[in-house]
Amino acid sequence: TCGIPNPNDGIAKSTIFSPRLTLNYKVAPDNMIYALYSNGVKSGRFSNVAIGQEQSLIYAQPEKLDNFEIGTKNAFFDRRLILNLSGFFNRVSRQQLTSSTPFIVEGTQETSYITATRNVGASDIWGFELESSFRVTPRFILTGSMGHAKQKFTNADPVIVAASSAIGFPASDDGSIIMKGKTQANVPAWNGYVAADYVIPTENGDVSFRVDGAYRGSFYGDLGNNVVIKSSWTLNSKVTWTAGNLDLSMFGRNLNGNKRAIGT
Repeated sequence: TCGIPNPNDGIAKSTIFSPRLTLNYKVAPDNMIYALYSNGVKSGRFSNVAIGQEQSLIYAQPEKLDNFEIGTKNAFFDRRLILNLSGFFNRVSRQQLTSSTPFIVEGTQETSYITATRNVGASDIWGFELESSFRVTPRFILTGSMGHAKQKFTNADPVIVAASSAIGFPASDDGSIIMKGKTQANVPAWNGYVAADYVIPTENGDVSFRVDGAYRGSFYGDLGNNVVIKSSWTLNSKVTWTAGNLDLSMFGRNLNGNKRAIGT
């Protein structure tokens, strides 16, 4: 139900089947391969808009995601080394995006636009993820991960968006754009991190030290894919004292002074 004051409060109900199917095969006691299919949804939502002199509700249906994944999970050297690798393909349908629709104001020849969240998008996403940890000693652990994802819009129907979002698209008479082949803004193709943890036991509790570096790859800062925000690393650290159920931590974030732009 729309939770804002509105004489046209609306109710929408959806019954959705979201299955998850996994097939596992153990090649050895510490080595497994698997295949996975899962289905997920993003709940529908209302947009409160003004049509002429009246307030109305526009409903966007739930967004749907189909996920296909294959991978392997492994442990080596008496489980001191963990190495997992997966590849995936996601198909997003009924994607919820903010867009505009023209209409004629009743009793006039004036054209106006309704801006609301609608099911106007569709995307394919494919990539892989690699994660690992290595226990160098009982006190010293190295961890890391790397991921790559490539997202492209697949819908070829014209969509009207804000003028600032249409920059870089071919001009059209009605201001619409075609997003097919474009990548969503603020979605990096690469990401990852590396970390080192070391624990020193004492009579009064354990003291642990952690240093990690997070990597975020370059990404487009706009829907038209005109502006590329460069990649960067962010360095963080943390010191923790643990005694029983008590933890006391001191941490530093962005120690390398990363000042990369976050969008356009």
